[in-house]
Amino acid sequence: MSFITTSENIHCKLCTKGNILCKGCQTTFSNNHFQRLQQELGVQLDDLSNICNSLHNPLLSSTTNNNKQQTNLIEKIDQWEEETKQKITLVAIEARQKVEQNINEILDKRNKDIGLISDEIREIEYITISTLKLDIEIKKEINWLSMIKVVETKVNLNQLETMKPRTIIDFQSNGKWNILGCSNKTFLQYISGLNQLHFYNDNGDNDEPIHWSINEHIKDICWSSHLNQYILLTPTQLYTMNNREINQSHPIPSQSESKLLSCTCSNQTLLLSYDSGQYE
Repeated sequence: MSFITTSENIHCKLCTKGNILCKGCQTTFSNNHFQRLQQELGVQLDDLSNICNSLHNPLLSSTTNNNKQQTNLIEKIDQWEEETKQKITLVAIEARQKVEQNINEILDKRNKDIGLISDEIREIEYITISTLKLDIEIKKEINWLSMIKVVETKVNLNQLETMKPRTIIDFQSNGKWNILGCSNKTFLQYISGLNQLHFYNDNGDNDEPIHWSINEHIKDICWSSHLNQYILLTPTQLYTMNNREINQSHPIPSQSESKLLSCTCSNQTLLLSYDSGQYE
């Protein structure tokens, strides 16, 4: 509380003697009354301080409680976060296991399907190989003697009609003699001096020559529709040829030393001619 002493003619309201001015209430007091005012104001200030303390304690307690509640709330949030993480981890593990299980089931099914397909392929290969072996064995068991007959016939050349050829094949023999044979779709030429075989298709196109490595020269060539192969005749042997591959020889039994000259086929019959003698 502030006060000033004034020399003006202003006196205390209570005793009209004082000259102390209170700056707070702008009232003039005497010295005694001013001290009493101080005491009263001190009492009021103490009461006000008590009131403030009484208000501060609940506020402080409330703040403490709020802090505890906030702490509890944060702890609950942390607990919720941890529980959520655990649940997410469990869900992720379960989802991963299901995906791996589905992948394994798909792979197992695919492996089983591949195994079945492989078994079918092996079975088909086995059947194919068995069929090829059977076909080869049947061809090996062909009774060539039953196909060989000697037939004497006469042909009137005047009755033959001349037809215009569909395809003309021009080939060079290089001054060597040639043996020719043909099927419905191919034409086979043998050049003796060069020991070469040439294949021609129905358009007259020539493939790479095939080297004839047999010691005997080819005497004649004919096509067997029954065997679906060319028959190559040497003086003492018969060879079959298909798809540019020369197969094993088939010796022809003979009671004399006569050499084979020519051959021709008709269905399942093979006709051969000799330079002398007769073959039955």
